[in-house]
Amino acid sequence: VEVKKSAPTFNEFTVSLPRDAGDVVNAMIDKGFSAGFPLGRYYRNMDNCLLVAVTERRTREEIAVFTEALESVIHG
Repeated sequence: VEVKKSAPTFNEFTVSLPRDAGDVVNAMIDKGFSAGFPLGRYYRNMDNCLLVAVTERRTREEIAVFTEALESVIHG
Protein backbone atom coordinates (compact mmCIF):
# COMPACT_ATOMS: atom_id res chain seq x y z
CA VAL A 1 0.00 0.00 0.00
CA GLU A 2 1.34 3.39 -0.97
CA VAL A 3 0.00 6.76 0.15
CA LYS A 4 -0.30 9.07 -2.84
CA LYS A 5 0.85 12.59 -2.02
CA SER A 6 0.51 15.48 -4.40
CA ALA A 7 -0.41 18.15 -1.86
CA PRO A 8 -0.84 18.55 1.88
CA THR A 9 -3.87 16.74 3.27
CA PHE A 10 -6.13 17.23 6.26
CA ASN A 11 -8.19 14.13 6.96
CA GLU A 12 -8.55 12.54 3.52
CA PHE A 13 -5.83 10.82 1.56
CA THR A 14 -5.49 8.42 -1.34
CA VAL A 15 -3.80 5.05 -1.11
CA SER A 16 -2.73 2.85 -3.98
CA LEU A 17 -3.48 -0.82 -3.33
CA PRO A 18 -1.99 -3.95 -4.91
CA ARG A 19 -5.49 -5.02 -6.06
CA ASP A 20 -8.81 -3.53 -7.16
CA ALA A 21 -10.05 -1.01 -4.59
CA GLY A 22 -13.71 -1.93 -5.17
CA ASP A 23 -12.97 -5.54 -4.27
CA VAL A 24 -11.11 -4.38 -1.16
CA VAL A 25 -14.03 -2.17 -0.08
CA ASN A 26 -16.47 -5.07 -0.46
CA ALA A 27 -14.24 -7.40 1.56
CA MET A 28 -13.80 -4.75 4.26
CA ILE A 29 -17.60 -4.37 4.52
CA ASP A 30 -17.74 -8.08 5.37
CA LYS A 31 -15.34 -7.29 8.23
CA GLY A 32 -17.52 -4.41 9.47
CA PHE A 33 -15.61 -1.47 8.00
CA SER A 34 -16.49 1.26 5.56
CA ALA A 35 -12.99 1.33 4.10
CA GLY A 36 -13.26 4.31 1.80
CA PHE A 37 -14.25 5.36 -1.69
CA PRO A 38 -12.87 3.38 -4.66
CA LEU A 39 -11.73 6.06 -7.12
CA GLY A 40 -11.73 3.81 -10.19
CA ARG A 41 -15.50 4.23 -10.44
CA TYR A 42 -15.01 7.82 -11.57
CA TYR A 43 -11.35 8.26 -12.54
CA ARG A 44 -9.49 6.49 -15.33
CA ASN A 45 -6.50 4.35 -14.33
CA MET A 46 -7.35 4.55 -10.63
CA ASP A 47 -8.95 1.13 -10.15
CA ASN A 48 -6.48 0.32 -7.38
CA CYS A 49 -6.83 3.67 -5.61
CA LEU A 50 -8.89 4.22 -2.49
CA LEU A 51 -9.84 7.54 -0.91
CA VAL A 52 -9.68 7.17 2.89
CA ALA A 53 -10.95 9.63 5.49
CA VAL A 54 -9.86 9.58 9.13
CA THR A 55 -10.94 12.14 11.72
CA GLU A 56 -9.96 12.95 15.27
CA ARG A 57 -12.89 10.80 16.42
CA ARG A 58 -10.91 7.63 15.64
CA THR A 59 -8.48 6.37 18.25
CA ARG A 60 -5.08 4.90 17.50
CA GLU A 61 -6.48 1.53 18.54
CA GLU A 62 -9.38 1.80 16.06
CA ILE A 63 -6.99 2.77 13.28
CA ALA A 64 -4.75 -0.18 14.17
CA VAL A 65 -7.71 -2.59 13.98
CA PHE A 66 -8.69 -1.09 10.61
CA THR A 67 -5.12 -1.45 9.36
CA GLU A 68 -4.95 -5.09 10.43
CA ALA A 69 -8.25 -5.84 8.68
CA LEU A 70 -7.05 -4.08 5.53
CA GLU A 71 -3.82 -6.05 5.56
CA SER A 72 -5.70 -9.34 5.91
CA VAL A 73 -7.97 -8.43 2.97
CA ILE A 74 -5.07 -7.42 0.74
CA HIS A 75 -2.90 -10.43 1.52
CA GLY A 76 -5.73 -12.94 1.84
